[in-house]
Amino acid sequence: MKFTQCIAVTAFAAFAASAATTSFTSTGWVTAVPVMGVWCTNSLGQVYVRSLVHSVRVQSTDPRLTGNRLITVNGGYNADGTASLQGASYHQVGTWNGTNFVPSGGVWEITYQGIMQTDNSLQLHLVGHGAGGAIEGLRLDETMTRAATTSILDPTVPYLYTGTIQPPPTNTTIARDDFSGPEVGWVKYGPANSYSYVRTNGQLVVTGYWPGTHT
Repeated sequence: MKFTQCIAVTAFAAFAASAATTSFTSTGWVTAVPVMGVWCTNSLGQVYVRSLVHSVRVQSTDPRLTGNRLITVNGGYNADGTASLQGASYHQVGTWNGTNFVPSGGVWEITYQGIMQTDNSLQLHLVGHGAGGAIEGLRLDETMTRAATTSILDPTVPYLYTGTIQPPPTNTTIARDDFSGPEVGWVKYGPANSYSYVRTNGQLVVTGYWPGTHT
């Protein structure tokens, strides 16, 4: 049996993030409910919702988080009357002039999970990252709360956000060997003369040969 495997490795440099972590507070108001989602009840009487979509007008102490947030809700009610919620949201950065929204570039892609109490008050944890514009690569970590209300989507009781915007993670790729110089620190496995190694032009070509062995 004989095999040949070719491996190429590219080495990347590490870049330290230049931005600093900053804190913010934001307030959001439900502005529309374009999709009421799918509601169902299982054989135990538990109620579930999938893909309930609503939009939220967000004003923030940090202009990078003022914008229009589209939220998708998935969840289910627990035996004690609370509801476990999770989903994704997309927050388009921009400015508000009354009810008119002007996008300025960049979208936060966010996931969240949390609990709605029996009085419809909320506590969620949200994490996300920025794409495009001035928020490219930034990281978001938020806590959202809402006071008790008679409606699960109340336009008069705001969402209250607190959190941090964090710099992009350090991009580090470690290359153990670029296959261009002499073999240093290599350990080769297998019987003598069963393998051959060729290192050239950033590639490692490994050939194995076992006479009389069949697979």
